[in-house]
Amino acid sequence: MYFISNLKKRLFDVRFWLTVAVTFIISICIYNHFKLQEEQWYVKILFETNSPSRMQLFYDTGRGFNEFDSKSFSYEDDVLNTLIIPLPFDQINDLRMDPSSALSQFRIHAFYISNLAQKIDIPLPLNTLKAYKGIEEWRIVDDKISFVTTNGDPQIRFRDIVEVIESAKIKHKPPQVERFLGYLLLLMIVFPLSLLFRDHFAYMFIVVGFWMIIYPGTYSPDSFWQLDQAIAHEYSNWHPPIMAIIIHYVLKVGLSLSFIVFVQLMLSIYSVRLLCFKVLEFFFPESRKETNCSIALLVVVMMVNPVSSFLFNATTLWKDIWVAILFLWVLVLVFHVAINVKYDRSPGLLSLVLLLFFTTICVLLRHNTILILLPVSVVMYVALIKYSMVLRITSILILVLLSKFSGVVIEKVYDVKNLHSENTVMSNELVGLMVLRPDLHNEFPHTSSALKSDYKERWQWSRYNLLRWYKPTIVDESYITDSRDERLIEEYKKAILNHPFTMAKVKILNFIPNLGIQETERYVEPMIARNEYGMEYNSQYRMLRGKIMSFTGSVANHSIYRWFYAVHFIYFIVCILCLIYALFWFFRERVLYRLLVISVFAIPFLYYCSYMLASVGRGYRYMLPSTWAIQCILFTVLLGFILKTIFSRFKSCKPT
Repeated sequence: MYFISNLKKRLFDVRFWLTVAVTFIISICIYNHFKLQEEQWYVKILFETNSPSRMQLFYDTGRGFNEFDSKSFSYEDDVLNTLIIPLPFDQINDLRMDPSSALSQFRIHAFYISNLAQKIDIPLPLNTLKAYKGIEEWRIVDDKISFVTTNGDPQIRFRDIVEVIESAKIKHKPPQVERFLGYLLLLMIVFPLSLLFRDHFAYMFIVVGFWMIIYPGTYSPDSFWQLDQAIAHEYSNWHPPIMAIIIHYVLKVGLSLSFIVFVQLMLSIYSVRLLCFKVLEFFFPESRKETNCSIALLVVVMMVNPVSSFLFNATTLWKDIWVAILFLWVLVLVFHVAINVKYDRSPGLLSLVLLLFFTTICVLLRHNTILILLPVSVVMYVALIKYSMVLRITSILILVLLSKFSGVVIEKVYDVKNLHSENTVMSNELVGLMVLRPDLHNEFPHTSSALKSDYKERWQWSRYNLLRWYKPTIVDESYITDSRDERLIEEYKKAILNHPFTMAKVKILNFIPNLGIQETERYVEPMIARNEYGMEYNSQYRMLRGKIMSFTGSVANHSIYRWFYAVHFIYFIVCILCLIYALFWFFRERVLYRLLVISVFAIPFLYYCSYMLASVGRGYRYMLPSTWAIQCILFTVLLGFILKTIFSRFKSCKPT
């Protein structure tokens, strides 16, 4: 009955039919996205070699052979390698395969044109392949091709392969009537959903639209580090293992990484939306629901516009993004508690349990988030103000103990290997101390003896890669180890105790580059790092994706645009100003709910400052959780204030 009555009200509503139309178009795009997987063809090669390297397949789509129109994959030696390389949807004029860039011996067992979705393998006669350049000892024996590549640029070309590919595409193309029936089924599903969930389709349009463009998501080397551990079910603590453990169980139930990224993107958008509603409910309680919905949508648009890297970061498999999402939820719950305390209501047990749970997961994902335990403890204390002191103290103890010992339990249960990542933090700051105070070399013999002669010239603040990854390093490779280093610990303690002000300066100088005042590093990392899983961006939306990536990536170097989104310093200052105002607001009238507003801004502020205590690398993503939180609150309050001012002026106007 509700459906029928709602349908009668919406029957002549233009906005409803517009929602149906837009949603149907989005659904068709999604449907076509997955149907196109049935029309995706691949080159499958089975071969052996005596030297590991990379194979690159070039396809000429009318622009000749070039690096942009190519795919490359790594392979191993002394095993039967199976490379599956996707072909573009464009018209292919010719193919070229570069098997290696070094002197190697090869034996090709089989060569197929394949369609994985339809489970089709079309074997190609091996005489289809021909040595073109840099190939020696080419011969076909026992239905296998053996050859040797030279140190030049070895290339293999193909005879009549274009005709084989095109005939396979035509022969195995799904019937059009199947697609028409799919569209009809979509319309039958979309119509009632549009009626029931009209307010959510704008958000789903953003989520699904961008997910299709960026599919299967963005994965950095850190992402694949986590994935490798999840698949092997063997963990280390270089990155906190909780993320890899979660990925392991997600994969175990049959879901994929792209599903994780989709959920991550959806949670990012909806977390912003939910925080907007809570901010408006607290600061503008008289605002109507329709107005709040409009403001929330505007804030989401401000967060996801192409100048911002929000969408690219939200589709990157990083622990920092998980922390950012949890930060938004923590603030939602803090505002929820503040609203209930303001109106003398109970916030509810579930809200406090969720607050405790989300805070604990934050600490497990990023150890420096332990600083937010202080403001969260204040929230727990105020939320239980009507109950006994014993219960309040117990809740805070549970929060602290869970945050402290849950990581220890995980390391014991999953036998996590300790790589002593703290060695990198300590060594980075000790080398910084040597840069500022060369006269202390004799006082720190372990560190000074490891320094190379050009360490001062090559030193850069907050650039720990110079100590481990960038070759040649500025210290001896034996200086930083993956085991407990007593000499390093002893020197670090001595530096803190004997030279506290200089070490404070070192920490501040390491902290400043991440604020992005002079430059913003890695504002966008739109890439899928080289991997052994064959993961790469879809080719359907390559041109559109490239344009968005290029524009958003250029923001970091723009003299004006970068100050709106790409500079943490702006939002760090806003956070400090809001925190100071909240303190004055509380001391002017000491009401408990105003104390919770201090906690709201103390959470992102302390997370910013945590990188002052221990910062080793540069990157926009490190301070992202705090910046997302401040942006969301700032944009919401500004829009709420603007609309409130406009509406109040309209109300004050009287007809003459």
